[in-house]
Amino acid sequence: MNHNIILISVGKNSLGTANLILKVEGKMRKEQSFCVYPISVGEREIKIQSDTRIGTIDLKTGKGILTKSYSGGAYNHHLMLGEKFPIECNTETLNGIIEAIRKSSKSGENVVVHIMNEGKDLINL
Repeated sequence: MNHNIILISVGKNSLGTANLILKVEGKMRKEQSFCVYPISVGEREIKIQSDTRIGTIDLKTGKGILTKSYSGGAYNHHLMLGEKFPIECNTETLNGIIEAIRKSSKSGENVVVHIMNEGKDLINL
């Protein structure tokens, strides 16, 4: 059973990439702030991370996975080896996420940390 993602709001984080306030029906009592990792050319799957969860979303299908909550923080090894559950975005939520990514910073725009986000303008689904 896929758990539906609800997009509450969007913004930018300190890296200049998209920041998503999300809630997953049936798995999260309160919404959480998720950072979207920079996206490379040709990628169609994004990685998202909050203080306690990490996951992926396929930008073509809207399907993905999300880890359970880890109080010490969720990291890549939790995504590979930890307990996960399937998630899914409806069309409206997926379009909102894609639009937030497209409006995020260009590669190298952040002067504190050089980021590679060149794939944001090339999301072709």
